[in-house]
Amino acid sequence: MNPENIPSELQNIKEKIIDMNKQMPYLIDEYKTNFVFSNMTPDDHEYQIKLNNSKNDIQNINSNIFSLSNQVDTTAQKFEDNLEDINFKIDELKNKNFALKDKISNLNEQYNGSDEMIDEYKYLYNYYFLRNILFFLGSIGSLVAMNNIFKS
Repeated sequence: MNPENIPSELQNIKEKIIDMNKQMPYLIDEYKTNFVFSNMTPDDHEYQIKLNNSKNDIQNINSNIFSLSNQVDTTAQKFEDNLEDINFKIDELKNKNFALKDKISNLNEQYNGSDEMIDEYKYLYNYYFLRNILFFLGSIGSLVAMNNIFKS
């Protein structure tokens, strides 16, 4: 059942109840009147027929109310089933969302790890570059010092 149909079904049920609610006072008044006349003149069959018709009308309203009650129960069950389906789909989407967040978290961690590796290699490069420059300057300084020592 389509969830959009449930409010319209409930609206139809509500309209039927309002209609029956409007009819009921008239039917009860008619029943009271026919009951009084039927008991006052038990020999007149016309009042007995009217009384029976009034009873039947009231019983019809009661049976309609009973069927509407069943219809409300059915609609509520359909609505509950739809809610269960929606909750199941929400749970599935939550699990999928969690898995996707976990994947993106792993990707971010890998990205951060690669940044750290690049930083470490830059540090090592700068360290060895500085060491080579100092070694070169030290070699030049040693040559100059040896040259000064052997010249003298």
